[in-house]
Amino acid sequence: MGKRLPTEPEWEKAAKSVASELEHMTGAVWQWTSSFFDGYPGFSAFPYAEYSEAFFGEEYKVLRGGSWVTDPLVARPTFRNWDLPERRQIFSGLRCARDV
Repeated sequence: MGKRLPTEPEWEKAAKSVASELEHMTGAVWQWTSSFFDGYPGFSAFPYAEYSEAFFGEEYKVLRGGSWVTDPLVARPTFRNWDLPERRQIFSGLRCARDV
């Protein structure tokens, strides 16, 4: 169908530019991206180093948005979550992108 998972920068652009028009950007399900989980330039650990840095690399993928069971502190477009793509126990879904 010519669709794919968005990269994390594509997801962020959509969240910033048309978030009020896109359904479920936060609070419905975590949304998968095609990006590997790694630190941004200038990264500092939150809430502690072992919470995220141990998962950097090409195994874990980035999820964004938050789910309905997520604490409101992190259920926001700017928070980055991660997991293994084969796991099904998290409240996740996807948003499709396509090349233009």
